[in-house]
Amino acid sequence: MKTGRIYWSSFMANLPFEILTQVAIHINQPKDLRACTLVCQSWYRPFTERLWSRLCINTISQLNAVSGTFSSHKSLAPFYSRVRTLHLKCPFKIHSHRFHLIQQRFHDLEALHIHSDCLTSACFSQSTANWGLWKYLTVLEFSMGQHEISPAEFIAVLPLVPYLKQLVYAQREARHGLCWKDIEAIHTHLQFLERLYLGAFCRTPSLNDFLGLPRLIPAKTLKNLEVLDYQISPWFIYYCAWKYPNLETLELYETFPVRPHTTSIMLWDCPSFNPIQPFRNLLQSNWGQIERIIAQSARSIAHLEYSDILQGALDPYYQATNDPLLQVFEKSAESLKLHLPDSRNSSPRAIFQSVSKWPCLTQLDINAPYLNLDIHHILGCCLALKRLVLTFRTLEYIFCLSKPQQTYELESLTLQNGTFHSDLLYFISKRCRRLNELKLIRLIIDSRVDSICFPLGIDMRYTTLNNLVLDKILFDGVDGFGSRYDVQNNVMLVYQMRSTFDDDTTSATYNHMPTQTEKMQWFHWHRAPHAPPPLGQCRKLNEKEASFTKSVFRTYQYRYVYSVDQDKRSHRTRSYRDREDWQNDLYKGHTTFICESVLNLVIRD
Repeated sequence: MKTGRIYWSSFMANLPFEILTQVAIHINQPKDLRACTLVCQSWYRPFTERLWSRLCINTISQLNAVSGTFSSHKSLAPFYSRVRTLHLKCPFKIHSHRFHLIQQRFHDLEALHIHSDCLTSACFSQSTANWGLWKYLTVLEFSMGQHEISPAEFIAVLPLVPYLKQLVYAQREARHGLCWKDIEAIHTHLQFLERLYLGAFCRTPSLNDFLGLPRLIPAKTLKNLEVLDYQISPWFIYYCAWKYPNLETLELYETFPVRPHTTSIMLWDCPSFNPIQPFRNLLQSNWGQIERIIAQSARSIAHLEYSDILQGALDPYYQATNDPLLQVFEKSAESLKLHLPDSRNSSPRAIFQSVSKWPCLTQLDINAPYLNLDIHHILGCCLALKRLVLTFRTLEYIFCLSKPQQTYELESLTLQNGTFHSDLLYFISKRCRRLNELKLIRLIIDSRVDSICFPLGIDMRYTTLNNLVLDKILFDGVDGFGSRYDVQNNVMLVYQMRSTFDDDTTSATYNHMPTQTEKMQWFHWHRAPHAPPPLGQCRKLNEKEASFTKSVFRTYQYRYVYSVDQDKRSHRTRSYRDREDWQNDLYKGHTTFICESVLNLVIRD
């Protein structure tokens, strides 16, 4: 096997035609645009007949070889008939007569990639009929350069290639960009289109355009839509939801919004929004009549992100809880993200009214920074819920009022930016037997001395917690600063959240309440700085205890342990980059609160 890089012109000029039909050549777009790769077994033995299936024309010599003098030789006919993919990216103009020759030579093309700088307008206007020679064309990529082909000229050739499944129309500037009517024309001509890539819109649908959509025909075959670098209006997403009921992937790149004068918020707030399955996250806002239109067609959405931040801006009497969009998705939605700001008409209790409303919901994220949330009511209405994230002001405490035998399938719980009573976690641990992950972030935990539970409130006898994340936790005691810290309860908490060793040095989990002697024996080094050391003094860990510590603290680097200075009542953070330093501080009593699970622990700030 010989491999060489040669110039196309010398190759075509010097190689006999009878050999050319038998040489196996593969063009792989080399960096040197003048070169191509020649692969053959031997110059003196019969060649394996592997004719080209992919051709990239980058130089004038390559173009001359294809459409010039040599192209009329009969021995090249098999070569042309085997080409399935053609790239035209040469930095010079291909006039209409040469383009017509290319259309004739490569009549069995399946994929065509062209650049506007290579073609003249006549290649579209004067050679329109020749596009019909490509009967098997399924992929067409058109990149706009300095020379711009008008959308009308481009769309005029689409009826001649009706079997396209992938269409890329990428433009450099938006002066001659597509508008939504051009998109309608594309779908009218291409009934089998599955992937559409668009760039540089000059105008996206307005409200008046959108209200006329019911008179149009949805494009049911389209599954992938990609849009690059254009001015997007909020109505465009509604257009997509109505026009493409089977859309699986929507990708927006480098888009910037056009803010309509009727509102001060845009629909897409992020510069890019990557694959959605199907419409993985569809941001919706309170445009009541528009949502009613969408709700009748976009029924395949399983993951919904809803924000009623516009409530009152357009319709002061519009209630988010009566939103027709939510009513459509409540039967089939699997994931729901709600942003509910301070509003009298927005209440999770009203949204989650009964168990039958959200039977398939497994993931729920509620951001209600100014509302009081009722976690028990939410769990009671979403029995299939496995992951719950709550951002709240106050978490209502009514678990003790519910039926003792009621349990939930919750596996992951995140509570952040609020205040709640420590007893709440105690009931959560009893009711959520499958709870595997708990994240407490920027919380104030009310753990008064009259609490029936421990400072954190988790009873590990009832749950299988394997991952605990504590981030910026403040225990609010009697005086509000956590100085009245119950050391013995803290010891009990630590004891119940970790395994211990029996006489056979094997790991076992205690399911009974430890005695005072056991607590002092195993966890004397988990003490508050203001409390006297258990047994009158601190001692170093013995070999068994040290081995146990290493088995529990599996993730120890860059841990942040919460600490309270009793005198100054200020927070200070200690960062540990070494296991030994951490254990030394534990031994010296420099930590107020340490808590870990059997498998993983992250304690921050």
